[in-house]
Amino acid sequence: MGTKRVGLARIETLIENLKREIIMGAGTSLAGARKKISSHTNDEAVAIVMTEADYPSGMLMSLDMDASTNDISFTLPALTAGLEYEFMVQTTAGSGVTLTIVGPSAALEATAVCSDGIEVSTGQTFVVNATKAVAGSHIRAVCDGTRWLLIANMPGAAKSDLGAS
Repeated sequence: MGTKRVGLARIETLIENLKREIIMGAGTSLAGARKKISSHTNDEAVAIVMTEADYPSGMLMSLDMDASTNDISFTLPALTAGLEYEFMVQTTAGSGVTLTIVGPSAALEATAVCSDGIEVSTGQTFVVNATKAVAGSHIRAVCDGTRWLLIANMPGAAKSDLGAS
């Protein structure tokens, strides 16, 4: 029995000639490919109606919520499979400040890890009660084409402090 060896030059030629095609559809993202971070402060009440054109998939929303009376509200774009957004609370919400995420229809399902367990809710509006969105709270919104799925880590909130309606 013998061995067949392939020289380095032959291996390099084979690798250089290797052709691969990668097809990426709408909403496809690569790790580390996040292009934009949108920073929002509630010096005034924030009420943003998101569109896919203005807020492309993969955006991170940085939320400064420390003003005492100004709520922050985001309405998610129309249902399009593959859309994905993240909301990261940078400063703890002041007294009377709520965080609201609204779906375009009653197709919003939320699962939140809270200080006292897991809260699962459905509806059109997901609300984090006043002062319960603490620094480090994180919400990820993913659309599967028929609904928006929210996955939330809310260390400053009890299950009763969250809800969808």
